[in-house]
Amino acid sequence: MRITICTSLIFLSLVASAKSGSNSAGQAAQTDAEYGEQAYKSNCTRCHTAPPALSPRQANTIMRHMRIKANLPARDAQAVYQYLLQSDEKN
Repeated sequence: MRITICTSLIFLSLVASAKSGSNSAGQAAQTDAEYGEQAYKSNCTRCHTAPPALSPRQANTIMRHMRIKANLPARDAQAVYQYLLQSDEKN
């Protein structure tokens, strides 16, 4: 009896986490651009003004160096990289 209850609880928690994970993934995709812009503003504007127009290769090289120099977490560095690529498309 206990095994059945435990198994049922585990199954229900897995189903619930799978459902919430699919919703949060959709929300995260919508806010990646906003997160990148926010990460740029909070980290990069201390020394830099508007994001420059960079090729993907240039942006990658710069982000490698600046991630270390500015002590950026990997998530922030990736978000800023994507933001720089999007700002290049706008220019």
